[in-house]
Amino acid sequence: MLKAWSMNKVWMTLVVLSAVSICGEESNAQSDSDPAEVSYHWIAGKLIPNEFGLPDGTWSSSTLRDCIDKCSANENCVGFSVERKFGDAWAAGCTGALCDAPTECHAKGVYGSSDWWLPNDAAIRVPGVDANSNAWIENWGTLLKK
Repeated sequence: MLKAWSMNKVWMTLVVLSAVSICGEESNAQSDSDPAEVSYHWIAGKLIPNEFGLPDGTWSSSTLRDCIDKCSANENCVGFSVERKFGDAWAAGCTGALCDAPTECHAKGVYGSSDWWLPNDAAIRVPGVDANSNAWIENWGTLLKK
C-alpha cells in the first residue's frame, strides 16, 4: 500500500508540473508583443511635440503599414505623426491604396502630461514649415497606441 501511495504521489506531482508548465507557456505566448495585435487610435489635427521624437524615429519612404509595424515592435514608441490623408485612410479601414503608398512617419516616445501641438497654438511650432502659422498641423495627426 505504501508503494501504491508513493506512485500516486509521483503521478500527481507530474500532473501538477505539466499543468504549470503549459500555463506558463500560454502566458508567455500572450505577453509577446505581436505587432499585428497592437491597436491604435487616430487623432486628427494634434501632434505629440517633436521633442519626444525617438532617436531613429523618422521613417522616410515607409508605408503606413510599415510605420505601424515599426512602432508596434518598439516598446518605446507610443505613436507617430503622419499626414492626415494617411491617418484618415487608416481610420477608414485601409481599403484603398493609400496605406501602401510611401510616406514619412515621425515616431514619438512617452510625452507625459505635455500639451499636444494644435493648429491654433500661439507659439510657432516648426518655422521651417510655416513661420507665420501652425495651420499646417490640421493636415497631420497622430496614430496613438491604445
